[in-house]
Amino acid sequence: KALARRAEQARKAADERDRKEKAEEAAKVLAAQERTTKAQKAEQEAKAAAERGVKAKAEEAEKVKVAAERASKHQAEQAAKRLRDQKEYFKKGEVLLDDKEWDDALAAFKKSEELGLGTLDLLYNLGFTHYMLKDYGPAKKYYRAILDQDPRDTDVRYNLARIYEKEKDWDNAIREYQAILKFDPDDAGSRDRLELLKAARDMVQ
Repeated sequence: KALARRAEQARKAADERDRKEKAEEAAKVLAAQERTTKAQKAEQEAKAAAERGVKAKAEEAEKVKVAAERASKHQAEQAAKRLRDQKEYFKKGEVLLDDKEWDDALAAFKKSEELGLGTLDLLYNLGFTHYMLKDYGPAKKYYRAILDQDPRDTDVRYNLARIYEKEKDWDNAIREYQAILKFDPDDAGSRDRLELLKAARDMVQ
């Protein structure tokens, strides 16, 4: 009987060890599963955060693009309006010039200039309008600006020569008439003016 009890006790002890080992193994498996689950969850959260970041950057980039397109469109509209206004003021100035409304014509041409127009025609009209208003300083400035771009413009040189005559600046007037005859030897009017000025200068001297 004693042997039978010891055998029973040994069996029970073995069973208990098996249960403990199984329980410990189950606990290890569960812990490993939990760690895996946490790692997967962390990975998913990181991925979701990255996707949100990418989306946020894409949205910000789109906002910047839209803002740039709006700004570009606005600039284009402003530029188009400025060009229209340049032409309108220039045409208005020409009408006033034909009507000999010198002050109003000058104001219109100046407005066109302020809006960025810088054509030779505008420079000529500004110079001529100042000339008709006997405002010779600005007239010479605009005429010289034309000659810087087109030295062969004999009409401008003739007007400039006439200004120098009115200012009794005989030498500069003579130089302008000489330049005209260099480009247009058949200009009889300039040749006559040149001879008269030379004679007048000689008399003064």
